[in-house]
Amino acid sequence: MTPTPTPTPTPTPTSAGLQVTWSTTSEWTAGFQSAVRVRNTSGTALNPWRLSFTTGTTVVSLWDGTAGAAPDGFTVAAPSYATSLPAGGEVSFGLTSNKAAGAGLVPTACRVVGADLPCTINGSTSTPEPTPTPTPTPTPTPTPTPTPTIPAPSGPLVVAPYVDLGLWPTADLTAFSRASGVSAVTAAFVVADRSSACSPTWAGYTAYAIGGSQDFQPNIAAFQAAGGRVVASFGGAVNDELARVCTDPAKVLAAYTTVVTRFGLDRVDFDIEGADVSDSAANQRRATAVAALQKQRAAAGHPLEVTLTLPVMPYGLLDSGLRTIREFTAAGVQLSAVNLMTMDYGTGVTDMAKAAIDAATATATQLKTVSAFAGLSDAQRRALVSVTPMIGANDTGEVFTLANATTVAAYAKANGLAGLGWWELTRDQPCTGGIPAYMCTGTSAARWSYSKAFVAAAR
Repeated sequence: MTPTPTPTPTPTPTSAGLQVTWSTTSEWTAGFQSAVRVRNTSGTALNPWRLSFTTGTTVVSLWDGTAGAAPDGFTVAAPSYATSLPAGGEVSFGLTSNKAAGAGLVPTACRVVGADLPCTINGSTSTPEPTPTPTPTPTPTPTPTPTPTIPAPSGPLVVAPYVDLGLWPTADLTAFSRASGVSAVTAAFVVADRSSACSPTWAGYTAYAIGGSQDFQPNIAAFQAAGGRVVASFGGAVNDELARVCTDPAKVLAAYTTVVTRFGLDRVDFDIEGADVSDSAANQRRATAVAALQKQRAAAGHPLEVTLTLPVMPYGLLDSGLRTIREFTAAGVQLSAVNLMTMDYGTGVTDMAKAAIDAATATATQLKTVSAFAGLSDAQRRALVSVTPMIGANDTGEVFTLANATTVAAYAKANGLAGLGWWELTRDQPCTGGIPAYMCTGTSAARWSYSKAFVAAAR
């Protein structure tokens, strides 16, 4: 376990009660899939928590909670392994539903069952492709002491799991590295400030504005000083990536530059998923800014590597993903890797290692259709592909096992892939002792088991 950081002031909620954020993550003719985040902004802890939703749609399946019937919709109760919703805390769950005539995809109202607390709901009915659904929460800033014991990287394969810096307790990067064996992390996610579209923050909170006193700089600097490598990831499934809401190209470039210079980065990642994948205008702004940033950093003697993270299926990238790659390369971006989110397929996949390997193989072949990569050999195209599975239980029912981790890492090393990651380092622990479901694997695997399996097979 990591040392308990000293809490610092957190953003003041705008109202006391339960705030529900409802996102549509996939939609088909007869139904749809949703990711739901519930934040308790009141001073009252709920144990167990239970909510009622008003809607005409019908729940088909639900995870990280227990569905029940209600006269005007359905209820969701706390799962047995994560019953508490503390004051200031968050929980999340996901579900699939059947559509109903005249009913929207987002419930019209919510109610707290068993407590006199207001409940508000905000929803998005966009239709992104299946993606992971991280659930960031506001987090205080720890001040870890640098310890020069970061494991040395081995070989050209970049092993950099994601770390959600929006979780509480905040990941102590140096301590996590010592315990897990990883020497690089992908810090997630830098997004637009919810109150200032062109300002970069962690998790969308003004209190965590990049360059401010709570932007995790001491945590990141300590890890770097001990020999660790940090990759900042822009975007993700929750909140708005900067180029989506900041329409001034110069300000988008300035925001990206602020992040790179603040943390002294030599590599950045753009996690483009959900509605962002289909937003061509935003992607043009993003690609233009990234290309300019790469040129500026190279001219200053600080080359910047760029990776692009995209949803994938076992048969390869969707057309929107390929279009995004083409937009980046056409703008002049030099991509170090196309990182595949080999997770949350929603198709009943049982062998998650085979699915990840199939996705990597198919994507390497698809890159032939991108003019920037058309002249490369098969080995050179494989060297542009990274894979990032979701360890343990996925959001759509699949389970990525420890054996899968060993198989995928060994494949990545043997076939010269560019990189290997996983969602997410904090989750590498069993769901015991009241740990929220989004912070554990949903398996019995001991803490750091997945990380150690990946690292051992990749060396």
